[in-house]
Amino acid sequence: MSDFKLPDPPAPTPVPDPVSPAIDDASSEALSEALGASFRIVKVIMAGLVVLFFLSGMFVVKPNEVAVVLRFGKPVGSGTEQLRQPGWHFAFPYPLDEVIRIPVGQILTVTSTTGWHATSPELEAQNLDPDPIGMLRPEADGFTITADGNILHARATVKYRISDPLRYEFEFDNAPEILTNVLNNALIFASSRIAADAAIYRDKTLFRDTVIERVKAKIEQLQLGITLEPSDVETKAPVDVRGAFDA
Repeated sequence: MSDFKLPDPPAPTPVPDPVSPAIDDASSEALSEALGASFRIVKVIMAGLVVLFFLSGMFVVKPNEVAVVLRFGKPVGSGTEQLRQPGWHFAFPYPLDEVIRIPVGQILTVTSTTGWHATSPELEAQNLDPDPIGMLRPEADGFTITADGNILHARATVKYRISDPLRYEFEFDNAPEILTNVLNNALIFASSRIAADAAIYRDKTLFRDTVIERVKAKIEQLQLGITLEPSDVETKAPVDVRGAFDA
């Protein structure tokens, strides 16, 4: 009978030494210092962003314009104090404030949209008329009817300056569009009172003055807040019948 030997018992698992309290305190202190430094950096960045946000509200008004600051859609200030004159100014960034610039020092131009024949920029640049086609095209060619029952082409180009910036900008939804409609009305008004021969040949000055006086009266009536500069009014016979008019 062979000898029977029990296996050796397993070696005991080593138990790690407990962490020293001093090491634990040092780790916590290092983590706290790292978090504190991170928070300080975040604070500096946020402060910088706030400064940049407010500095972005700085704006410059050019010499040929004035500006109005709208705060939540309403002008800041009262009366003429609402107008920011040329120079540096401050406003809160959008959407708190909005800066509206008004070109008071510029000469602006509006052209009538009725009464003139169809053309192209190339023909306009060369001062040429389109080729005759034997008829008017109502969908493209504009014209007015004169006092003697003839027709002619008429176009008015008005130059103006803004004299009342607050009224021009805030009392009307679209002052240039209103002035365009006034021009169209004045062309029809003048045509209905002057014969074609006078409007095109004998007394073009009368036709022009009638148009301009009508425009001035309407501007004063509406109080558009503008002042007219020297303007131009053109008249011509339709190209298809120009020979008959000339004769």
